[in-house]
Amino acid sequence: MSKDYIENDDKIEEEAKLEAASDINNEDEVDKAYEQARKDFSYKVRFKIPYVFEGKEYRELDLSGLMDMTQSDAEYLDRVMQRMNHRITGNKFDDSVYLKHVAMRVTGLPIEFFSNMKWSNFEDVRSTIKLYFLLF
Repeated sequence: MSKDYIENDDKIEEEAKLEAASDINNEDEVDKAYEQARKDFSYKVRFKIPYVFEGKEYRELDLSGLMDMTQSDAEYLDRVMQRMNHRITGNKFDDSVYLKHVAMRVTGLPIEFFSNMKWSNFEDVRSTIKLYFLLF
């Protein structure tokens, strides 16, 4: 082995250590950001556009029922999708129909509440539910 090869190998090893250390530090930063996001999470969805349903105006929606969901709720929702012959082709937490039924389940509001909602308001509901399942 030549001296240049050994020096190059030592240099590569040192760079690998530094890169690994920086990645570990980034993981720590990600973990801290993740924990902060969990602390800051709000179950209240504030609508950009007030929503009137059956004569009542809604400016926000409380999705705190997400905390109370159980595995039985998940199984129930999966069965509802099967009964509807609704095929979820990807991640169910990206599927509007599935998330509409989650929202209905956790709020106790009828499906029509969510079906008739302005798209921008429903996207806020949808985003909150998706974020909940990512964080918790």
